[in-house]
Order: sequence, then structure tokens, then C-alpha cells
Amino acid sequence: MTIRELQKTLSHLGVPDFYYNISGKGRDDERICLLKEEDKWIVFYGERGHKTGLAQYKSEAEACEDAFARIMKMFYH
Repeated sequence: MTIRELQKTLSHLGVPDFYYNISGKGRDDERICLLKEEDKWIVFYGERGHKTGLAQYKSEAEACEDAFARIMKMFYH
């Protein structure tokens, strides 16, 4: 899965964009974030300037799968 595919899937499922930031632009607090930093992809929950539950991946696909799972857990909770 790519970020573009993830965005389409989330939109199709009706998940509001305030649950996540996968573009690297805009707010990164109180939401699941997916960013590329140098040669790695990171996924975390942004909370008051802290990166909670930080995970690092070598591939975009792995990071997208993690972000999708976290967003779904939060959305359907």
C-alpha cells in the first residue's frame, strides 16, 4: 500500500481527516501520523508535541499498513 492508496481507502471508508496526518502537512497533534524521515518511514500518535507509540519502517508499504491499523482502531473504537 502507498500513501496515495491509503488516502483513497480512508476516504472511501468515510474516515475524517482529523484522525490522521499522512501528508506531512498540517497538524500532527491528537492524530495518527505517517512521515518519511530520511531513509525511513515513521508512524506515531502525536500528542502535545510528543511522538507516542513511535514505530520505524524501511518501506512505505509497512508504514501504511501500520498507520491504517492504528487509524481503524481509533475510528471504530
